[in-house]
Amino acid sequence: MKEIYAWVDWFEELAAKIAENEPSYLVENAKQIPWNWDDNAKSAIYEHPLFEHGDENVDPFSFFYSVAAKAKALVTVKRIYSEITNVFELRSELHYDSHDYFIFPTPIPMTLLFHGGEGTYQPDLLWNFFRAVVTDKSSINDIQFQEVLNIKNVGRAKLTQAMFLVSPRQFFPLDAVAFAEGVSLFKDSKFLRKMSWISYLEHMEELRKTFPGCELFELNFLVYLISTNKISMKSSKFFQVSTNVYGDGRDHWDDCRDNHWIYVGGPGTKVPYNLTEPNHGDVFLVRIGQRETKGMGVVFRNDYEEEFDPAHRVHVIWINKRQSRTEDQMPQLGFSRAHKVETIYRNLPDYEPTFKFLDRLRLPPPPPSSYPANQILFGPPGTGKTWNAEKLAVEIVDAVSGIDSHDVFRERYEELAFDSSEETGQIAFVTFHQNFAYEDFVEGIRPVLNDSSSVRYEMREGIFKQISRVAKSHPDERFVLIIDEINRGNIAKVFGELITLIEEARRVGNDHETQAFLSYSREKFGVPNNLYIIGTMNTADRSIQLLDTALRRRFQFVELMPDCDHSEISRDCDGVDCSKLLKSVNERIAALIDREHQIGHTYFLGVETIEALAESFKYRIFPLLQEYFFDDWSKIRVVLGSNSFVTQKKISGLDLSSYNDDDSQEVYKRIPIDSDLWANPEEYKKIYN
Repeated sequence: MKEIYAWVDWFEELAAKIAENEPSYLVENAKQIPWNWDDNAKSAIYEHPLFEHGDENVDPFSFFYSVAAKAKALVTVKRIYSEITNVFELRSELHYDSHDYFIFPTPIPMTLLFHGGEGTYQPDLLWNFFRAVVTDKSSINDIQFQEVLNIKNVGRAKLTQAMFLVSPRQFFPLDAVAFAEGVSLFKDSKFLRKMSWISYLEHMEELRKTFPGCELFELNFLVYLISTNKISMKSSKFFQVSTNVYGDGRDHWDDCRDNHWIYVGGPGTKVPYNLTEPNHGDVFLVRIGQRETKGMGVVFRNDYEEEFDPAHRVHVIWINKRQSRTEDQMPQLGFSRAHKVETIYRNLPDYEPTFKFLDRLRLPPPPPSSYPANQILFGPPGTGKTWNAEKLAVEIVDAVSGIDSHDVFRERYEELAFDSSEETGQIAFVTFHQNFAYEDFVEGIRPVLNDSSSVRYEMREGIFKQISRVAKSHPDERFVLIIDEINRGNIAKVFGELITLIEEARRVGNDHETQAFLSYSREKFGVPNNLYIIGTMNTADRSIQLLDTALRRRFQFVELMPDCDHSEISRDCDGVDCSKLLKSVNERIAALIDREHQIGHTYFLGVETIEALAESFKYRIFPLLQEYFFDDWSKIRVVLGSNSFVTQKKISGLDLSSYNDDDSQEVYKRIPIDSDLWANPEEYKKIYN
């Protein structure tokens, strides 16, 4: 793609020749150029407004502006530019096959001259300024700059455009294109109100810091593509690729950098490369090995769109060419979506300004969803708390509601699952337990056994810090952390200082943004406002009584109770109405204990035969009843409607006076697991009849 920038060498050579010669050199040669062409007469017309005010008032900026104006059509470019090449004896080559090869400011005919007619000519000033721009910008001062800027019919946009044409590596045009809606090249444009030479140079320096190692003419091409909607970067995807193209250890960065392209040595072996996916506006992060970055480029054209061919390339506009070393290890992949690599690049000082530019261009953060930042789904066992948390997470991430298809939801959930090693995905899942600690959740020092069997210690991020960091790096996406059995963890011990930071108002980017220093790393940390936390809580768990009041204040609680009328509960399971059965069991449990210890409807989902019902009762429901009633078999028997699952036998003739006022003892026993009664529909009907 380097032919796109061939005009740069051509303009620079032309400017250098004119700058090193007397004004007469320009006048004499300019008069030989066929500025206009009469297609009917097939002849060249040499007259041009450049000479209307006498040879002594011909200036180089008006000349270059006139040359640029002829680039609007390829046929004109070829006629005029080839003649200029011959007349000025230029050695730089141009390509004439595409309009993309001539992307620079192209003025309209009425604004070609750098004066406003009689009495406004200042050729000496323009010549002196031109030579300084081409050969030694350090000799320019603000007085000289303002004098040229204030010439009638010049102005900021026109002057900087002309400076860019004669010295496209040193200056950038501050015109309407540079500040077009959606471009955001500069952080602000306040300096334009009263632009000085110093402020102009400062903003050139800002560009160089934002796009390290890149040429200003490359940025001009990028701005043109964005402003004309030829590429869109509002939803750019990030890809990573190595310059070890053929896997032989050789670095092809120089070839990629100089030709403005990226390529791979094959279609992928273990995992086929999805080379057709990168589209214009997407971003490539280029590296070699696992610790050396090479640069960043925006996709302009993808030759691989149709099929793989060894000669194909992904053509890019470079926006960062700074080679850097990273302490973090990047995955050893030939070509893939970036994910973890993107996070590593974002944390490098040389790349941070470039990412800020990209973030300004990309879509704004999604509007606040109707979901709270922190919520807990609570209810008895088997009410689908975990399932609903996972479904809710998909809805939050995809900004949809009411996913009806179970298969669609499960497939999407698996696609979005967070991979902590690659830092891909948007939904993370963790289960709290009594031994879960801050070091597991946020960060901590962990021992690592070396190959020599010696032990070293390293700082390791927990799942909460990791997904928070990734979410912060992707502000235009939503992330969800599901904490299953949240009440089983010691909240003060697990969250530590972060219990305050998860409050919605204190999230990063919200009104009362609050950050804290982490206990181990001493890093300044805040919880991004695009990270949602969903907890689940089993109300039958005794540990709910110990629930931290701080957690209660910071989460919204959503109750999920058994749904006896669930559409997937069978009303005729070999004659048994499972809906009535569940309702009767729960009414008795609520009366004997409380409503929080009922049995959830999920124990009956998919139960279509008496054998399946027997399996659910033997191995899931009955053990749960034993836990609820602490093996108080008389109450279990009441719950089961005195059916045959629990047998009762009185033992008499024993002297139990020292233990019991009654001289008889009732003994309860569950029927054997292999009893045929478990598969008898009549035993289940007794429960609700």
